[in-house]
Amino acid sequence: MKMEKSLPIPSRVSEFLEVIESHDDVAVKGTLKCSCGCYKFAIIYHGKKGKKFFSPNIVKIKSENGKKVVLMAKCNECQKEILIYDSSIDGYKNYKNNEVSFMGEYNIFVCEDCEENNMYIDIAYNSYGKEFLVKKNKLNWEEYFLDIFVYGKCASCNKDYKGLLEESC
Repeated sequence: MKMEKSLPIPSRVSEFLEVIESHDDVAVKGTLKCSCGCYKFAIIYHGKKGKKFFSPNIVKIKSENGKKVVLMAKCNECQKEILIYDSSIDGYKNYKNNEVSFMGEYNIFVCEDCEENNMYIDIAYNSYGKEFLVKKNKLNWEEYFLDIFVYGKCASCNKDYKGLLEESC
């Protein structure tokens, strides 16, 4: 589903995000839906599992270029991969025109309860808003989000992962 460019959704994700709610041009939340119509994804990531009670499930890991986290969704029907977030190229401070920056080892996120990798994914973005970013000469302002929140729900057993990934960018 192609989104209007009035919401702070990065271009590579916009066609896959079915909007649930939005607040002007500063915040949006939606459900990930593959172009084949499927809502179920395997979550693939480069990072590490969070260990603290209130930390996200996936957090940055030290790499040769500093701390990094990458999150992708792989459709369980057609196997299409969607890059959701890469800390070295995404967000207000790091936007680099959707260049792929990491080609290393990835892990598959598995549900703690049923050990499946079959997830529904919701994504939320916060932004400074179009007017502010255009004044700062960020003409493709949708790419310059401040925060990303990724929520997961196991499609097999319904376990919620409310803080799958939370990053300020």
